[in-house]
Amino acid sequence: MVTQDMVPLRNMLNKMGWPQPRSPIQTDNSTANGYVNNTIVVKRLKSADMRIDWLRCREAQGQFRIYWDKGTNNNADYHTKRHPPAWHLPSCVGKA
Repeated sequence: MVTQDMVPLRNMLNKMGWPQPRSPIQTDNSTANGYVNNTIVVKRLKSADMRIDWLRCREAQGQFRIYWDKGTNNNADYHTKRHPPAWHLPSCVGKA
């Protein structure tokens, strides 16, 4: 969904004379990453394949760079992970 919102912004910046490099998109789903980067082939087609095919096409056009990283480094996935209580404290707490 983020990439779909980024396309009009990227196009607008390009038209204004600000060429855009490939936007990095991080994922922690190795299967989706493999499919988008053409390193695996899916045997069964699902409705989600249309979205992944769209991503594959945009990456081939040089608009995005989709890469895998482990889930603990993915800040967008924060609420789906278990963290110790100290993780939730701001870094300035306790510093006087």
